[in-house]
Amino acid sequence: MRYFLFLGIVVSLFFGCSSETVSNASIENDSAQTDSLTLADVEFLFNYQLLQENYYWATEELEDPSVYYGAYIEDHEYGNVSYMYSMLSDDYTYYIEPDLLELFLDLMFSLPSEIGTGIEVDDSLKIIQVYTKSPADLSGIKTGDVVLAVDGIEIKQKATFERLTTGEEGDELSLTLLREEDILEVSVELFEFSLPTVMLDSVGGVPRIRVTEFSSESVDGGSYKEWIAALEKTHGATATIIDLRGNPGGEVETCLDMASEMLHKNDTLVLLRSSVWDEEIEEQWKKTEAILASTEGIASERYYVLLADSNSASCSETMMAALTQNKKTPVIGMRSYGKGIMQNLGLTPAEGLYSVTTAEILDKDGNSIHQRGFEPDFYSEDEEEIFAKALEFIELEQEREAGYGSKTLVKKTKSEKSTRWEKPGAYRFTFKR
Repeated sequence: MRYFLFLGIVVSLFFGCSSETVSNASIENDSAQTDSLTLADVEFLFNYQLLQENYYWATEELEDPSVYYGAYIEDHEYGNVSYMYSMLSDDYTYYIEPDLLELFLDLMFSLPSEIGTGIEVDDSLKIIQVYTKSPADLSGIKTGDVVLAVDGIEIKQKATFERLTTGEEGDELSLTLLREEDILEVSVELFEFSLPTVMLDSVGGVPRIRVTEFSSESVDGGSYKEWIAALEKTHGATATIIDLRGNPGGEVETCLDMASEMLHKNDTLVLLRSSVWDEEIEEQWKKTEAILASTEGIASERYYVLLADSNSASCSETMMAALTQNKKTPVIGMRSYGKGIMQNLGLTPAEGLYSVTTAEILDKDGNSIHQRGFEPDFYSEDEEEIFAKALEFIELEQEREAGYGSKTLVKKTKSEKSTRWEKPGAYRFTFKR
């Protein structure tokens, strides 16, 4: 790594400026300059080099380090670093100062939760999923049980079951269940529990797998493990609905591993165009590599329908690209968000955190997803209409005909950049929590 060489070169750039907030001392040589650096100085140099080598638009946007160091904010230890990141146009490239690190990590790793029973039923009221450590799980309810009644009220429809099992923490419900030939009465006390990221139910007898995010951490061991369980539970199905509505993305490797289980060996999932630093000429260039399915997917023979909305982003769109390009899978719902870039997240010398856009995700034909989104083959925001059309597409084995949206969204200028944290939708961690 060229860090210390870089340190000696760059330090002379900003210690030589006239700003009184930088240094009033006379610097004799590079060695003395390096010895006089504070942790804040090292933090700045580390992040500047990081951006220079890895930020996807560094060649167009990143300026001389003295431009950012001269903007030091008094009584703000890492103000130079924050200012530098704020001057880049990409909302997903940002810096988290050390005192905010734990707050950010809690945000990144928090799991969705709800108050309820923790049961998913199909249209026949057969229980197809019991969430781990949920009220139903702790009460001994099992997949395969059939719900007959709730609090003595006979249940005929799935919607009625969902309405009668909605309540507040501490509420107690009595469920009448059929287990093989036995009728059971089970008491369930509602409380808040963590949700999995992959949920299984059915629509008109067709499995629907809903993915809320792509994460290596979840209550059931990570999204990929939950995904495999859902595919195994629906083994033998000839068609499946994949619901990505409201899914903002997640970890790239998890998403790609999940998508590959629906494809054939050696299918090209996507292309990844990454920024690469050339040590010899000290310039950044772009490298494009194909990401292939390394094995035959366990559900590669099924017909799929994708459900999307305007909040289906990033890794969701990566999965969509893999399916629409390889299987001509149709999309129903709304135009997706249009985020086709990837971030690396890592820790800094001062124990801050960086999120830096390092790559663009393309479909296997080299088409950019970014700022375009997927146009649906059938547009609808109505739940019943969406499910009815999905079943119709399955019956007809409809192939995708729509394409990407027109590039109406543009990359923000520096002055337009948001000051809020953007949770990356497609990212890689360079550290372990």
